[in-house]
Amino acid sequence: MAKGRGGIEEETVKIGTNTVIRLLACLLLTACTSIDSGSPPTVELDKRYETLAAPTATLTPEEKSRVQNVVLSKLKNPDTAQFGFMNATEGEGGIVNVCGWVNEKNYLGRWERYRPFYARYLPLNQQAVLVTLAAESDPRYVKGQCRENGVPLSEQPSSI
Repeated sequence: MAKGRGGIEEETVKIGTNTVIRLLACLLLTACTSIDSGSPPTVELDKRYETLAAPTATLTPEEKSRVQNVVLSKLKNPDTAQFGFMNATEGEGGIVNVCGWVNEKNYLGRWERYRPFYARYLPLNQQAVLVTLAAESDPRYVKGQCRENGVPLSEQPSSI
């Protein structure tokens, strides 16, 4: 080891010519791997982006109102709520899966962003149950639930 400026020891590493040639040969060989140009690469779709096919269901105005009321019960400012698109599909045992969008004003009186919700309507006892309402910050979980239950969730409506 040699002493450099300021008394700090420096370690000198010597690489031989043979070592450099071997490293370059390895790099060249790995860069020359063959690729089968006969078939294009395939990409398998991630399961979380697939939507199961489910029969479409139509809600009566009364049923739609029950779903909206259960969503309103979880909002901070339900008097200002506006509902966007709502889609429904038939689930197992006659249950109707409902996904849609809701918006409300915040405490300053400004409109927030539309948030998705996932609810179920039980026709036998004419009751709606809210499964999840997305947080303002992250709607991915609710979107995933809608997709898993075969309910197409339309694009987010533009905020007012």
